This record gives sequence, structure tokens and C-alpha cells, in this order.
Amino acid sequence: YWRYTRQSEDSFNNESTISIPIIAVHGGPSWPHNYMLPLKQLACRGTEVIFYDQAGCGESVPEERGGAPVSPSDHPHLLDTSYYSEEELPALIDHWGLDTYHVLGSSWGTILAQLFALNADKERITTGGRRRRRRRLQSLVLSGPLSDAQSYIAAQMGSCRGE
Repeated sequence: YWRYTRQSEDSFNNESTISIPIIAVHGGPSWPHNYMLPLKQLACRGTEVIFYDQAGCGESVPEERGGAPVSPSDHPHLLDTSYYSEEELPALIDHWGLDTYHVLGSSWGTILAQLFALNADKERITTGGRRRRRRRLQSLVLSGPLSDAQSYIAAQMGSCRGE
């Protein structure tokens, strides 16, 4: 992952504001986050931006075994989209120590972001004797979303151009 923060408090209008970080979930699958790097300019304005390369993408390449190529059978999680949203992303958020955050998904990353928002971002807390869920996720932004994989596949495999 790559984490961009403001370098100094006076780097933008001498303001010291605390904003909620943005976690950028790249597309692909198998693309790195590089095409999303213009978002790091938000860090200059006080908003932390965190990019992570999903397992097997970009800088997050699985180690080879004795020079042999990596096989999907060695890393079955690379083929499981729910792994990213239900295992990897929550573990990274805990590692980063984030209490609240926004998630921005792009293209393929919108699928992972939606799965994450629906399934993984739940924390039970007790206040005043009542148990409730607290959402750490403050907002979800979907850029070029893909919500229905079956419709997408059908559109790509149409018998006529433009279907």
C-alpha cells in the first residue's frame, strides 16, 4: 500500500484541519493503483489518501518459490474477489489504525468496495446499555461502477456490435 499525507501543517493555507482519510481501491483486476495517483494531491490539502495494490497487483506481487512462477493454485485468494473485501482490506484498515474513512472504488475496485461496504465494515459497540453497530465507513464513492457482472458479461459477448 501507499500512504500519502500532508508533509507539514503550513503546506496549504496555514490550516491545520483533520479530515477523514480516503482509501482508494483500484480497478483491474490485476491493474496497480498508478492510474489513480492524481488523487494524492488531496493530501496536499490535508486529506490523507491511501492506495493499496490488491494481492498480486503492482507492487504487491507474491513471492516466487525457488525462481518458479507463481501459480493461482499457490495463492487461491488471488482469484477470490470476496477475499479482498472481507479479509485483506479490513486487516489493512486495522493495521493503519483508522477509526473512520471513506472508500473510493474505481472500475473493478467498485465491486470490492461494494462487497466491503455491505459485509465487512461492521463493528458492534455498547453505549448506555444498548448494543448497536457503528459504521467506520463514512462514505462510498464508485467511479465507473460495475454492479451486475452478468449484465456486463452479456454486454461484452453480444452477437451484434453495440449490443
